[in-house]
Amino acid sequence: MQTSQTTTTRPTSVDLATARILANIAERAQTLFSTGGYRAQAFYTNPAVFFVFPPQIEKLPYVVDTREGKRHCNCPAFAQHKECKHILACDAMIEDDRRADEAAEWHKFGRYDHEDNAE
Repeated sequence: MQTSQTTTTRPTSVDLATARILANIAERAQTLFSTGGYRAQAFYTNPAVFFVFPPQIEKLPYVVDTREGKRHCNCPAFAQHKECKHILACDAMIEDDRRADEAAEWHKFGRYDHEDNAE
């Protein structure tokens, strides 16, 4: 009886040190707004762009753009790694807001029909 072996291919574009750095960034993003002392304010003309205020009052806010194809933050981590805790935290906040809106819609009408809104 012959058994087949499955080979797992791992991405080669990220080395172990970079993977650890990105994992650390993602971990810190999870609590950035809840316990990290940061706060975010959406830019008034574009709800996908945020000012992220650090807990230190004397520091200027970071400008975070979460739009696809325009993702950017003016922090040092983004400049070095093209990813940062500010962007990931804003992404999570946007997703939480979307889910809350969806839940409110469902609660208001007793259901939420995705097909009615898909276009």
